[in-house]
Amino acid sequence: MAQIGERVASPLTLLEEVVTAVRSLLHGRRMTTEGRYISLREVELVFPPALAPDVVCGVTGPKSISLSGRIGDGTVLGEGTTPQAVRDTRTRIADPAHRISVFFQVETATEVRREITELFAAGADAVILRPSESLDDPTALAARADLAPPTSRPTESAG
Repeated sequence: MAQIGERVASPLTLLEEVVTAVRSLLHGRRMTTEGRYISLREVELVFPPALAPDVVCGVTGPKSISLSGRIGDGTVLGEGTTPQAVRDTRTRIADPAHRISVFFQVETATEVRREITELFAAGADAVILRPSESLDDPTALAARADLAPPTSRPTESAG
């Protein structure tokens, strides 16, 4: 927000208010709320979707990750996220249905399989590839397109 000259005192409060309102509206609910940043009176979508789309939060810090796990359907982690950071996020967000997506900048086509496999093994549900400008042949990624997430993520025993 600071990049557009609109810094807020509490970004987490803003995120919570916006995501809560958007989710309610997408689920066809009429919203009345008076928050610190969001003020709605009897607002509803004229044509809400028959099936509400997932609302995902692109977040970075531990507090925002915890909040995303509580209010969103998924969390998007940025480039440079390590497998350990994915594991930490999965632990912080205890809901196994909460989707974790990771952006991954590809420097070389040969690194793709190993690194993406590690991200999936750590708990990522999706890995979004972005070829770097230095990648000589982005089409080489297509040769490795047989990559797919595991059919199920390992879960801990509830015992």
